[in-house]
Amino acid sequence: MLKIEDIAEIVLGNLEYYNKHNAEQQKLIYQPMYKYIRDIAFNPLNWGKKRGVSRAAQEFAEKNKFGNELKYIKQTQLTKLKDPNRSDDKGKTALVLEHFVPAKQLMDELLDIKKPTLQDVINVMEKADVKVITWKEHEKLEKTGNKDKRPDPKKAYKDAGIELIK
Repeated sequence: MLKIEDIAEIVLGNLEYYNKHNAEQQKLIYQPMYKYIRDIAFNPLNWGKKRGVSRAAQEFAEKNKFGNELKYIKQTQLTKLKDPNRSDDKGKTALVLEHFVPAKQLMDELLDIKKPTLQDVINVMEKADVKVITWKEHEKLEKTGNKDKRPDPKKAYKDAGIELIK
């Protein structure tokens, strides 16, 4: 497991590379950089921080004998937990990993810093928190209009009826 400082150094290098290019070049760089930062830097499990869990997700896991390990679950494990009642075509997974503060909002915050330092990057990364919620909760959260920006994440979750227990 890496330390948050190690990951932040890599992110800082990415930001410095991005910032030294013109706007047209930045458009080409942005998407792969965003995906990398989202998956590595905005995934606190990579530096030892447990995931939060909603009550509904925990109840689903217990009902399906998955136990009490949701705070450590990885995306590859989630895909094995299918919900037979789900009728859409999004893989029918029962549970979803959701950024409490959207990754795009965190990325925008990083890019708004003119000359980021290692501590600036760490400060943003520490806001990253991933919750395990049900796909139904995820849909409700998106319907509140808080997909890419959540000025008040606690309120957004409350408005969507999501009760976090861990």
